[in-house]
Amino acid sequence: MVLDTSVIIAHFRADAAVTERLESEDLLCVSAVAVGELYYGAYRAPDSKQARQRIRSFLDVTHTLIVDEETADKYGVIRRPWQKKGHRYQIMTYGSRLQPCAMGCRWRPEINTSP
Repeated sequence: MVLDTSVIIAHFRADAAVTERLESEDLLCVSAVAVGELYYGAYRAPDSKQARQRIRSFLDVTHTLIVDEETADKYGVIRRPWQKKGHRYQIMTYGSRLQPCAMGCRWRPEINTSP
């Protein structure tokens, strides 16, 4: 599952439903962009050192995804048919049907990306 920054923050704030869902997943992925957003927030926190340590601990059990040009191109391939049919979604949002293959994971044509 690819995690959005807001999902990670909900987990950090002890949202039981989010934490339960994350614990049920075999693989948790975080984009490099989301990691940057987390650290930005940590440096603004009253206890920056503790916030950064919490992020590092979380990242120890996740996989950080690097977004490159190939990944961005596949994002466009996946997203376009959904938008044309009027679906509104964010690929990296908690609960999205596209999470396992979106933003950073290599293209996996065996995953159904049909809207």
